[in-house]
Amino acid sequence: MKQSLLAIASILILCFGRTNAQTNTNIQHTKNDAIYTKDLLKVGTMAPNFSLKTYDNRTIKLSDFRGRYLVIDFWASWCSDCRKDIPAIKELYNKYSTQGVDFLGISFDTDKEQWAKTYWNTYQIPWTQVSELKKWKKNTHIDKLYNVKWIPTMYLIDPHGKIVFATTDINHLKEALESINPSKRLNTNTPKAQFKGGQKAFEDFIKKNLIGVHSNKNANVRADVVVQFTVMFDGQVIGAHVIEVNNIKANGPKYDKMSITKQQEFIQKKIAKYKAEAVRFMSTKSQLYINIEQKPLSQMPNWEPATIGGRPVQTSQTVTLSFGCI
Repeated sequence: MKQSLLAIASILILCFGRTNAQTNTNIQHTKNDAIYTKDLLKVGTMAPNFSLKTYDNRTIKLSDFRGRYLVIDFWASWCSDCRKDIPAIKELYNKYSTQGVDFLGISFDTDKEQWAKTYWNTYQIPWTQVSELKKWKKNTHIDKLYNVKWIPTMYLIDPHGKIVFATTDINHLKEALESINPSKRLNTNTPKAQFKGGQKAFEDFIKKNLIGVHSNKNANVRADVVVQFTVMFDGQVIGAHVIEVNNIKANGPKYDKMSITKQQEFIQKKIAKYKAEAVRFMSTKSQLYINIEQKPLSQMPNWEPATIGGRPVQTSQTVTLSFGCI
């Protein structure tokens, strides 16, 4: 009995200890955020406009994002805290990019190739990235516009261009997005970009250009791969990434003769190829090259961008690509 009571007491002490430790950590993060954000632009002020370049020399302006919420993430590839936050920001992107929220990364990198390799090769960051490619706090201008003295720093800007929130803590950004609930504040009937020629033309393009769309009678894996992507103001398709794979079915005489282990390995390899092909396929020629070489990812043409009030706008959309089905 005494041993049982001691065991229970030990568990309670351990649990409370962990809870207190977590609470202390959260309090410290809140204190740090208060310190690092005290000089940031105040809520309610208009976010300063800017014009910055992407890796492939496209010009991105703050005014391009009017009509939607915008998360601006100030970061750098050499910043360990910034890299640590990337998975959490990707989760927010996956959740909110289809609810009227755009994301923009502004980097303080100076090495163009290292910057690109980090955000594309290493982390496959799907949202737009821009940089002055100048020394932070010495030669950069954007940090002075937004009083960025610490990274990561994140701003949330409303559809009218006003600052809603500023933080250095990804958890606080998450709470801000949850409290705003942008999908209910914006028109849910936001127009979508269209493949030139319409849905029928897109289906024909898939049949001709998607590698793996045709089935293999001997050993086939059928799967529906859902891809999320962004259509820019000029119609370029960027940021393609797989968010889920559904309706996986395998068959064929050669497949049936495999052991269960071999069947599982076969399916996994096929799905990996399908996912890679889906990302390649849903990217325009001018999209950043995965290996930073002069070989384009895809032959996907520019789309007809969505418009609001006659002005092209950036949109985040999804498409389902079916493999092994024809």
